[in-house]
Amino acid sequence: MPADFEAMWREIAPVGRNVATGGYLRQPWTSPEAELRAWFVEQCEARGLRVERDGLGDLVGWWEPEGTDPSDRILTGSHLDSVLEGGAYDGPLGVVSALAAIDRMREHAVVPGRPVGVGVFVEEEGSRFGLACLGSRLLTGATPWATARELRDRDGVFLADALEAQGLPGMTGDPDSDVDLLAGVTTFVELHVEQGRALVDLGHAVGVASGIWPHGRYRFDLDGVADLFAHGRIHGEEGGGPETVFEGREGVRKLYGFSTRIYEDTGTPRTKHVTTNAIIDVDEEAGTGTCRSYFTVLQATDALALQPIIAGRYRDTFHRLDGTWWFESRTMHVDLVGDLSHHLKW
Repeated sequence: MPADFEAMWREIAPVGRNVATGGYLRQPWTSPEAELRAWFVEQCEARGLRVERDGLGDLVGWWEPEGTDPSDRILTGSHLDSVLEGGAYDGPLGVVSALAAIDRMREHAVVPGRPVGVGVFVEEEGSRFGLACLGSRLLTGATPWATARELRDRDGVFLADALEAQGLPGMTGDPDSDVDLLAGVTTFVELHVEQGRALVDLGHAVGVASGIWPHGRYRFDLDGVADLFAHGRIHGEEGGGPETVFEGREGVRKLYGFSTRIYEDTGTPRTKHVTTNAIIDVDEEAGTGTCRSYFTVLQATDALALQPIIAGRYRDTFHRLDGTWWFESRTMHVDLVGDLSHHLKW
């Protein structure tokens, strides 16, 4: 009898775990992530699920009861890769839960009227090659293979070479060899850990979402950043002298103007600024608010392979003026510093 949820979770819990931090390092096409994909195949085979895989390493285990229509299939699952020092449940929860759901259906003699697949998509976090949902983007055609194969990780390794090292051909463009894992899929359902506090505050264990807010990509606008602080200031360091405080629109515009490199070919710093773990408190009556968050800045240029260059914390305060919310202050706390030579002007 296949293992239950707890037993499966115990099997994968040590894989890729950093014992020093408790976080996970399961970057795509590395040994820990490959070990998890092999584990998934074993679990599917133990349940008699037919396993399909493509040239990227994406996997689907199909339960296809007799008489079901292959042109009307349900797909569930998630991903097994992680962000750097990621949490245990981000991704694997959806995979393990889907396998456990099949076990429960069979225990109760429930036979689905449509084929059901459990999928694992690779590089969904974008933690190695910098493009989130890469596996599913390639599957759906949202990102061309010709573009993806030229992506490089922080060590300068091309995506195509990383796949070859794992014995994977990538997307060849040959319909006879490229497997379409989404053929006939009309419904997709994913169980994912919540990355916020909505369910906690509502006192609910599970919520049903009707839509997903996608990953955003924004053009860097120095004037737009400065406008956010028209009625506020940025503190370069907590308790610093006047030279570390940049007041109002003009002060903040000056800060970014003299410090940040803008690359002519893109009109951007060629960075991705990731803000996470935001905890927001609002006093509507007083018209004030606070936010605590983490930030990580990643960068890739022609001379710099994709890598994190700085990380730390923001401590923000807000105030409402004439019905509009504005930054009152932002204090930057820098915790980790990498190679900033391609980002800053000094």
